[in-house]
Amino acid sequence: MARRFPQHTPGQPVRREAPTGRSRRLPRGIAGLCHSLAAAGVLWAAGCQRQAPGPDECVAFAEAWMRRHRAPTRLDADAAFDELVRTCLTDPYDRELVACVVGGDDQERCRVAYMRRVEERREASQR
Repeated sequence: MARRFPQHTPGQPVRREAPTGRSRRLPRGIAGLCHSLAAAGVLWAAGCQRQAPGPDECVAFAEAWMRRHRAPTRLDADAAFDELVRTCLTDPYDRELVACVVGGDDQERCRVAYMRRVEERREASQR
C-alpha cells in the first residue's frame, strides 16, 4: 500500500492528516449565528464615526493656533504647542472647533462657539 505523505525527515515538521468528519465544523445554527454576529460587527464598525479629532487634526489645530499666539521663546512655544495637542486629544475638542481654527476663522469666536456647544451638551445630558 502506498503512503500518502513522504516519510518524515529529521529536522522537518511532521505532516499530519487533517481531521475528517464533523469534528471540525460547527453546527449550522451556531455557524449562522457567528456569521450574523460578524456581519453586524462589520456594519456597526463602519457606521461608528469618531467624534473627537485625531492626532493629525490636533497637530494642525495647534499649528494654526500658535500662528496667532506667539510665545516669547522657542522653549515656551514648544511647551505651549505640546500642551495644546495634549489638551485637544484628552479633553477632547470637537471637530467643529478644530475645523474653525484650522480654517483661519477668528479663534476667539471659535472658542466661544465651542464653549456654547459644550454647555448645551451638558444641559441636554442633565435633562
